[in-house]
Amino acid sequence: MLGTSQSAGRGPAIWWVRWDLRTHDNPALRAAVAAADQVIPCFILDPVLLAGSGPARR
Repeated sequence: MLGTSQSAGRGPAIWWVRWDLRTHDNPALRAAVAAADQVIPCFILDPVLLAGSGPARR
């Protein structure tokens, strides 16, 4: 699990995600892991993702 050490005493960080779910090169995730003992992912579903961009996406 990412950043689960409780010994440093830095507390948790929330990784707030709306679009970019990549984990291998995500700067926000990397910063959260570096700054916190524990990372809590929070995915926010954006209605734009459900709307699509045209007839081919429906």
